[in-house]
Amino acid sequence: MKWKNYQELAFQTNAKLGGDLDRAHMLLGVGTEIGELQDIFKKNIAYGKEIDWKNVKEEVGDIFWYIAGLMEHENLSVDMDSILSGDIPELNNTSDLTDNIVVSLGLSIIFSRLLSDVGRDDTAKNIDDLATSLLMFCNQNEFDVRRILENNIEKLRARFPKKFTQYDAINRDLVAESEVLDE
Repeated sequence: MKWKNYQELAFQTNAKLGGDLDRAHMLLGVGTEIGELQDIFKKNIAYGKEIDWKNVKEEVGDIFWYIAGLMEHENLSVDMDSILSGDIPELNNTSDLTDNIVVSLGLSIIFSRLLSDVGRDDTAKNIDDLATSLLMFCNQNEFDVRRILENNIEKLRARFPKKFTQYDAINRDLVAESEVLDE
């Protein structure tokens, strides 16, 4: 899946709030999803809970969804296809917990920069850095990024068959969404 196609499909499931509310929604969403990704690793460390890799991939897809929304709202042109197909240096070729924690914490640092950026160039650079870090995370865990994007769209189609509605957002069929992610 090409990024532009993903972005167009993602936009169909986006709540159109208007103006600064759209930007706030996208920024808060990025932060929320990064926190959910980090929570998976925290629970592994603190509680010994096994890492649910399906959920990890889902959170990565959700972060990409918010990146797509932010790019749409800001009318930014970041060459995401180059980033997604680029040869990003990996920390190593294992899914070592420490490496995953380092990358997820790095995502938080980039997110904080997004919150404080002052112009379009800053936003574009921070999105580029965020996407590159996500790709590095995917590479080190041997995830197929394009498959994650496709699964994300399929999950959202299960949630919003035609387009975003508040009703569907509140009354989610989590079983149907999970089944799509299992395919």
